[in-house]
Amino acid sequence: MAFKARYIFILIATIVLGICVFVVFLDYRDDFYRALDVPPTSHYAADVSNLITAYYTRSDVSDIEWSVSEALAPDQPIRRLVFALFLAYTSQEKRVAAFLHYAQFGPVRGLERAALYHFDIHHSKLTAGEVLLLCDLAQGADLPVNDPIAALERRDALLSDLFTRGFLSQAVYRSERDRALSLSVNPIPVK
Repeated sequence: MAFKARYIFILIATIVLGICVFVVFLDYRDDFYRALDVPPTSHYAADVSNLITAYYTRSDVSDIEWSVSEALAPDQPIRRLVFALFLAYTSQEKRVAAFLHYAQFGPVRGLERAALYHFDIHHSKLTAGEVLLLCDLAQGADLPVNDPIAALERRDALLSDLFTRGFLSQAVYRSERDRALSLSVNPIPVK
C-alpha cells in the first residue's frame, strides 16, 4: 500500500510542478514578446545590423542572445536563461533590433542614447568603428574616454579583426582606419 501511495504522490507532485513551470513559462513568454516590440533595424543606419552580427561572430564575446537577455533581466537568472532560449529561436533581425534597443552601453541603455552619450552624435551618423566600440562596451569593456589614443587603438584592432575575417571590404577598412575618432569630452547621461 505504501508503495502505491509513494508513486501516486510522485505523480501528483510532478504534475503540479509541470503546471507551475508551464504558467511561469507563459508569463515569461508574454514579457518576452512585449520586450521584442521595438523599432526595426531599418530605424538605424544601413550597415549597423551587419556590423553587430559580425562583431558577435567573434570567439571571445558572448552570444547576442545572452547580451540581450542580460539587459532584459539583469537580476533574474532564470528569466535571463529563458529569454536567451527564446531569443535563440527568434529571427536575426529581431535579435539585433532588441540588442540595439536594450543593450547596456556603459551607463546608458540603447544605441540611440549611447551614440549621444559617448560620441555626441545622432545614431544615424555612427561610423563602423564607433559601432564596434559600442559593441565592445555592451560586452563590458571600458571605453577609455580619458585616453583617446587607447580608444583609437581598440577601434583599429576591432576593424582589423573584422577585415581579416572577411566582414569588411578593404575600402571600408582603410577609410574607417584613417577616420579620426571623436569621443564626447564631457558625457552627460541622456534620459
